[in-house]
Amino acid sequence: MAPSEGYAGVHVKESSNITIKNNTFTNLSDVDHMHGVYMYRTTKSKIQHNTFSRITGDAVRLGDRSSNNIVENDTISRSGKSGAISEWGRLAPIGSEKCGGGKAGPLTWNNCKKASIKNGGGNKKI
Repeated sequence: MAPSEGYAGVHVKESSNITIKNNTFTNLSDVDHMHGVYMYRTTKSKIQHNTFSRITGDAVRLGDRSSNNIVENDTISRSGKSGAISEWGRLAPIGSEKCGGGKAGPLTWNNCKKASIKNGGGNKKI
């Protein structure tokens, strides 16, 4: 795939029960932005124990009705055009999100346990 055609280091589409674990994603870029992992209409999957650095897009992007996915114990540095972890597109059907909430409006995080995100300093846009 030519650099201008890529969305992510790993692009998962319309799948379920996928595990992406113990990988290193570094120096990912294209003409606009490239994500580390991009899941589109994907459910019940896990992104765990990965390292993301120097990525022009987001380390993890969940898109268009992805739901019930877990992102945990990953290390993210110098990455994130929209955020280290972002959600894009239509929200999942009402009731399928255990943490975020709301109808078709903005997500809320009132029911989430606090994340253990640590800023090691020096995080800046590349």
